[in-house]
Amino acid sequence: MSAMIYTFYGFAIIFFTFWCGKWVIHVLALIYGKYKLHKKPHLFQNDMPYPSVSILKPLMGVDPNLACNLETFFTMNYPKYELLFCIEDKNDPAIMIVKHFMEKYPNVDAQLFLGGSNVGVNPKINNMNPGYLAAKYEYIMISDSGIRMKEDTLLDMAHHMTEKVALVHQLPFTSDREGFAATFEKIFFGTMQSRIYLVSNLLGIICHTGMSSLMRKSVIDQFGGLKTFGCYLAEDFFIAKRIMDAGYKITISSQPAIQNSGICDISSFQARLTRWAKLRVAMVPTLILLEPMAECLVLGALSAWSVSFLFRWDSLVFFLIHILLWFLSDWLLLSIVQNGTLPFNKFEFVVGWLFREISGPYLLFLALWNPEITWRTRIYKLAWGGKAYELDVNKEPLFNSVYDDLKEVSQFGTENIEMNTSDKMIRTNNENHVKYNPRGEFSGIHIISNVADIQDQHNLTHIRDGAMQSSAESNNHHHLHHHRSFSSSSLLDKQQNQQQIIRLHQMQTQQNNIFISSSISIPKIKS
Repeated sequence: MSAMIYTFYGFAIIFFTFWCGKWVIHVLALIYGKYKLHKKPHLFQNDMPYPSVSILKPLMGVDPNLACNLETFFTMNYPKYELLFCIEDKNDPAIMIVKHFMEKYPNVDAQLFLGGSNVGVNPKINNMNPGYLAAKYEYIMISDSGIRMKEDTLLDMAHHMTEKVALVHQLPFTSDREGFAATFEKIFFGTMQSRIYLVSNLLGIICHTGMSSLMRKSVIDQFGGLKTFGCYLAEDFFIAKRIMDAGYKITISSQPAIQNSGICDISSFQARLTRWAKLRVAMVPTLILLEPMAECLVLGALSAWSVSFLFRWDSLVFFLIHILLWFLSDWLLLSIVQNGTLPFNKFEFVVGWLFREISGPYLLFLALWNPEITWRTRIYKLAWGGKAYELDVNKEPLFNSVYDDLKEVSQFGTENIEMNTSDKMIRTNNENHVKYNPRGEFSGIHIISNVADIQDQHNLTHIRDGAMQSSAESNNHHHLHHHRSFSSSSLLDKQQNQQQIIRLHQMQTQQNNIFISSSISIPKIKS
């Protein structure tokens, strides 16, 4: 046989094997879901006290269901917990709702934290950090604003926090609401999302969404607190990863997390799914190939061709049977997760299911086509590995990258570095500055210590079209790497010399490439 035939056989075997593996996942999800979900929470033994819980509630804005969602946290059947409401904007209308319930339920230990703290690019971490620092109990629960709690949900989660477990999270699901958008959401979370979530938990694979999770505060403190994860947008994934890397286990509770947002429409939910896809691909690039093959229609087409090539089976008949079995499996899984009567009929399920299966590959394509992430009022760019960089100042990432570098250096002593976004200026307390001109270029970088007279300062080198050649010619002076870095050992030398060369390496703007390497003198380095 020719090499081409061998290649076809290879792909056919891969597709058919992947199809078989996917059906193993279907069966495992059905069995484990039936076994794990909706079990009545066990009461703690009389000689074992209930663990105390600090609940972080990050809030931003108001939707029609916010009040009823928040009230469920004031009426939980749990002996000892505190509510820590975190709101970044001091004029947010959610403040009035929180204060109303604090007055209505004075016996519930509740506090309100305004303003947040800037510890990274993740706005959720920035918002929650003051509440986290004030938390006084051994367990920390993070619960998004759209979550509705049952009276015994916290009891169920605490019961799953066994000796070797450091994180208990809930399978994401939705409440019963009216409209096609609500049907679409429930089908997604009750089928595709639940299948991956359940099997990942069974096999010990990280699959953690941070919308409702309970953690040991002592373990998070070992990592440096919540602020450690402020450089990631997908902080939930990296929290779970650090916990598992430290030798602890994570598990799901028996009750799903009930999302009850008052705003429910197709476009906003698809934007949410696209954002999640961008995060997953940035963290695990191999998903670029695996995720499309996990879709019903794509996998059905590939496996239909493979069985036709390998076994001479009728590909159309195989494809139709594949879709029918997948449809029935999803209906069963959704019924297990719902644990009751579904709020829509079978015809509505068929329409919603087909819409999800058809739109799934398209949303993944959109995520790959435009990797920028829009989250509420902010725009971010992801680097491979999951770290994020905020794109503000009219989406000028280089300006923000320099600012981030200076903030990083400031941890070693540079004081009072501020960014003025209106005139695109970064200032320090010594009137040193980095100026960004209106043409979208840096005219130069000069950060001069007041106590050092630096005669030879390198101006900013712009490398544009055909610039790789000039870069090679100057490589004897500036060795460019892919990532920005600085040496802490060199900073110790700077403590003696009051000078330090910081190389800012290979940063890419959205519209063109700029590589810079500049001498920077750091003032007032402290021990």
